[in-house]
Amino acid sequence: MTTDSAGVAKLRTEFEKLASDPGMKFARSPKGTYRNPALARDWKWFRLGHAQAEADARKVGAMWNALINFCIDKHSYDTVEILHLWREGCFQEIRDEWPEAPEEMFP
Repeated sequence: MTTDSAGVAKLRTEFEKLASDPGMKFARSPKGTYRNPALARDWKWFRLGHAQAEADARKVGAMWNALINFCIDKHSYDTVEILHLWREGCFQEIRDEWPEAPEEMFP
């Protein structure tokens, strides 16, 4: 999963604008809850969603690196077929056909 940096920047700008509005401050009440629960819920979702997207991107990056390294080490015409199957999500076929494939390249 990749993150759309323009979309993230737009959301961040909107939240910063809302946070700077005196009527929508992220001030905590004495009980520790936010004064505007809907805005606080959306902000929490945004932060958690962004963190999850970054974690997913790192995981896909690691899988992609393992796939490329495996294909480079094969030095055969099978690499195009491996890349095609991986792109299509046919991971079991890759495991069956090439049992020496590293486990890091699979989700």
